[in-house]
Amino acid sequence: MGIGIQPTKVDIDFRGGSVAAGLETQMAKVAEFKYFLDGQSDAALVTLGYTTDEVAVLRSAYGDLALLVQIYQGLATLPTAKDFRTFARQLWGMGA
Repeated sequence: MGIGIQPTKVDIDFRGGSVAAGLETQMAKVAEFKYFLDGQSDAALVTLGYTTDEVAVLRSAYGDLALLVQIYQGLATLPTAKDFRTFARQLWGMGA
């Protein structure tokens, strides 16, 4: 017997299924938020308290994330490597 966790088939199935289902859920949430964001004018977002620079970052981040969703869904391809975190990481507090 080894040291540490000895995963069973049930454990692996649960973890694998949960991660895959979570990814699917998050991709849908990205698409939904991008749809919402597209319906907002820059002026409306500024009125809510965002600066014009913050609006640009928000739109850039969700433009990138929406492309990632399209690639995930097989609706788009990417001809060159791209770090999809460039703008999105600013939204989770990692700075520019």
